[in-house]
Amino acid sequence: MSGIIAEERATLHNEQTVRLTLFIGFAIAARAQTPTDIAAMLNRVLPAVVTVAIEEESGMQRPFGIASTDAYDRVLDLTGTMSLGSGFVIERNGEKFVVTNVHVIQRSAGVIRAHSINQKTYVMQVAGADTMFDVALLRFTSPPGPELGTVTLRKDEAQLAEPVYTVGNPLGLYPYSVSSGIIGGRNRTVQGLSGAFGYLQTNAVIAAGNSGGPLIDVHGQVVGINTEIGLDPESGMALGNLNFALASPHIERVIHDLLANKGRLRRPYLGVEIGQEGTYMMVPVPVVVMGVLAGSPAAAAGLPTGAVVRSCNGRAIRQLEEVQQALEIADPTAPIVFELGLPGGDSTIVRIQPVDAAPARLEALARWVLERKAGMAPLAGPTLRLGEVKTAMTTRKPASLALPRARAVRQAAAPAPQKAPAGIGVVGAGVNIDKKGPVWRVDSLADLGVVMRISAMSGIIDLVVVEGNSEPALKRLWLGTKEDIPQRTLLY
Repeated sequence: MSGIIAEERATLHNEQTVRLTLFIGFAIAARAQTPTDIAAMLNRVLPAVVTVAIEEESGMQRPFGIASTDAYDRVLDLTGTMSLGSGFVIERNGEKFVVTNVHVIQRSAGVIRAHSINQKTYVMQVAGADTMFDVALLRFTSPPGPELGTVTLRKDEAQLAEPVYTVGNPLGLYPYSVSSGIIGGRNRTVQGLSGAFGYLQTNAVIAAGNSGGPLIDVHGQVVGINTEIGLDPESGMALGNLNFALASPHIERVIHDLLANKGRLRRPYLGVEIGQEGTYMMVPVPVVVMGVLAGSPAAAAGLPTGAVVRSCNGRAIRQLEEVQQALEIADPTAPIVFELGLPGGDSTIVRIQPVDAAPARLEALARWVLERKAGMAPLAGPTLRLGEVKTAMTTRKPASLALPRARAVRQAAAPAPQKAPAGIGVVGAGVNIDKKGPVWRVDSLADLGVVMRISAMSGIIDLVVVEGNSEPALKRLWLGTKEDIPQRTLLY
């Protein structure tokens, strides 16, 4: 017993020593950086920050000019801009890029422009983007001017209580605004559609327009990309001192993969549905293998449905987000190892060799979800249309997805009316709760598979459909086995 007590005391002493060392380290850093030093550092960073503006192709000219001036007594003309955010310039292999958030540019139907510190405007094109991590990489279509500086991404993650600074264009009215704060938390999960993880929590103030801008440490390195404002779950009001920025190591990984893999992030494809209905009354609900696609890597490995996921690649699993994190940080070419609990208390280890999430596999995933959850299947043709299929599944098919009935036309003398297209057309998908939330355009079954993977963590998938010649409407697919109860789901 005395040995255990001594060991616990030693562990406690070591933890206290680490905390004291961190505290002293930050205190020394704070003393070393005078206000003049911080001002000089920020002035070096400012030329690397840009305003990212989106213009529609439709020709809608809604004035969005700025009447105020920034610290450099300049007016940034954003007339014709439909939405905007911030961004920062990095350099890779001798080429400059702008890093911003996907949600800043994803509604663009036309031109994307970057406005530099001296008001020069550059037309940008998307070099790559990843919706889950909300990181987009923009390429200059003309040589960037000498007024554009660059910043570097810090290799290690920012520490608790470390001082940080935001730079951006809040509300589109105050370019090159700076705010300060500290790191209040690490590896936070942002409760959006994808359940993305790896976020820094900070009390440095941001507002709409700061999205995509850098979170900077005292040395001028980027420790995060400002992504989300904390909201009160009841009122929906912004909490000014609770904000989130994706940590720099995750940004670096995304940028590396986007440049190395033709603009996309490589992820393992397993062909599996893993779900969790939630946590009720503080009682954890198990994470369960809900289904396996025929012919998939998971099927080849013999992954059993109904099994409880106890660990994934050595990471203990209590919540669905922990499975997602294990899969997202995994080498997409290396085996994925699951420890599973079986009925009767037995356990087993299953190793799955993943493959690339090619378009054909995303099509198979979308088809599988449609058949299981809606009793629908894609029809042959140039556009994405669905028809009813007979399925042995007992999951509910919403009545609103019934096919329209054909009507006979008896007026032979009159021109025959245009025949309604067969089945139900799908033009978009996403999650549209209370008429809020992202809905993406889909042009193919592979597009639908991508959106399903993004949206499934919400437990529902909303399809924007056209029945016959009617106006577009929303049709909801519930991913749970219980009617009208969402089941947070991973589709990998």
